Amino acid sequence: MEKINIFERKPFLISLVSQLILGVGIFLRLAHYFENRSFWLDETYQTIRITSRSYDDILRNVEIFPELVRVPLGFDLVEKFFVNLGGNNEFAFRFFPLISSIAALILFSFLVKKYLNPGLQLITVGLFAIAEPLVYYAAEVKQYSTDLLIAIVFILGMNVFLKKKSAGGWIILTLAGAAGLWVSHSVIFVLAGIGVFLLIDTLINKKWGDLIKLSVLGLAWLTSFYFVFKMALEPMVKSTTLLGEWESAFFKGPVLSVESLQWLGGSMLASFNNPVGLGWPYLIAVFFVLGIKEIFRQQKLKSLLIILPIVFVLTAGFLGKYPFRGRLLLFLIPFYYIVIGYGVQWVLGFMQTKKWIGWFIVCGLLFYYPVREASAHLLKGRELTQNRQAMNFLSQNYQAGDFIFLNTSGKFPFWYYVGQLGISKKFLVKPCAIYNGVVHSAVKVGTFARSLIQAPSGLRTMIYQFEYNEYNDNGMFRDSFCENAQRNKVFTVVEGFYRPYPALGRTWVFLSSGDDYDEKANKIIKDSFDSTSKLLQSFTGKNVGVYLYYL
Repeated sequence: MEKINIFERKPFLISLVSQLILGVGIFLRLAHYFENRSFWLDETYQTIRITSRSYDDILRNVEIFPELVRVPLGFDLVEKFFVNLGGNNEFAFRFFPLISSIAALILFSFLVKKYLNPGLQLITVGLFAIAEPLVYYAAEVKQYSTDLLIAIVFILGMNVFLKKKSAGGWIILTLAGAAGLWVSHSVIFVLAGIGVFLLIDTLINKKWGDLIKLSVLGLAWLTSFYFVFKMALEPMVKSTTLLGEWESAFFKGPVLSVESLQWLGGSMLASFNNPVGLGWPYLIAVFFVLGIKEIFRQQKLKSLLIILPIVFVLTAGFLGKYPFRGRLLLFLIPFYYIVIGYGVQWVLGFMQTKKWIGWFIVCGLLFYYPVREASAHLLKGRELTQNRQAMNFLSQNYQAGDFIFLNTSGKFPFWYYVGQLGISKKFLVKPCAIYNGVVHSAVKVGTFARSLIQAPSGLRTMIYQFEYNEYNDNGMFRDSFCENAQRNKVFTVVEGFYRPYPALGRTWVFLSSGDDYDEKANKIIKDSFDSTSKLLQSFTGKNVGVYLYYL
């Protein structure tokens, strides 16, 4: 099919529009970064892992939360560096994701030049610049923007490598792949695609001398992956907490069945919206399927570098080995956009006589949803919660000896911000808790479980228990535990039948919310204190509240 390129004779216009698109993408990322949002639940998990561990702890794989997600070692080390350099604050923590996202945008504009004509380059880079998931994770303390950058670097690097497979090129590719796994776990799927491509290319072209080089490369990558797996991935695979959280992202059922086809189709359709950031998933599916056909027709074997990472991740999700869902697929967005670009090219091939109309229609369909989302978030912001503001209020009014209650979703934000704001240094910490036969210096707190139990009578019940929080010499969170003798001792709060809490004097209740479930539970918790205690002070903000009672 003839290529459609209405900009072919307008290089100056192409360059100008391209620079404007990059400028818009960088502006949106910087605008999000300078919103300086409060850390929310998931981010504070990561910030605690960084601030509570030394470089030595990170290198020795000493985890604060061994049951939860293990972030790549390289990402942790770089984050630690920027926090030490810029201070323990939101800007320092989000700087590495920001520069990773901006670098990914710029490098993607170079990558698409290897595959698409100038007009389609503008479309795909334009989508990449404004897609909400990419903008959002540019200022989130997560590794996803780094995963994205590493994936683009390898595919772009492969295009350079293929021009001349020099001995130095093989060495660089081998070492880069082995090292890349320590910065991005998800890059294994990109490397797998590269490995399969190189093997097929070697066999088809009978380059038998390259088999030895490819074997060395494969051995180096597999050896590096083995150690990454033992250090970080194996504990996650065995974590019942994470498996429970990711369960819905895996296929469960007979492999050869209607259900399997429904899962595959449904998962792909869902991915077009999140994380790819496009609307009308069935329409995008048409572009995608046509794009697979067209990229293979034009690029032949080289198309495998783009297609295989998506296939491998989808297969891993089908087999229950990697969650095919949302942000965990962010690194695949460049591959999606390139395939969709080829689909658009195929469609426009039938509109030779009315090509401008075709371009306007296609651009309207593709850009409507991303532009709407980008505009809304630019005007309204992306603040999920006001944890920082609530903790600032607590910091200003906290007195040594005050007791504290937390809900489950409030634990991580509380643990981080009491260290950042220096509140933990006011805690009356003393040797008071016996855990695994060792006496610990810790502060006693009350914690409500994320468990809203519906009784046969229709009344809902919350449970709480007392535990101990331990902080290091710098005031940063270190551990949370119950005394051995108190581990199974819990207290109940029955909706509408509230009993007085223990006489603890001045008592703070910190309630952070992550969803509607939290909101319902938090209302019962607050009602129980309002009904049995005297409210002295309070602060309420977006999805958070902190209250001072006298018990």
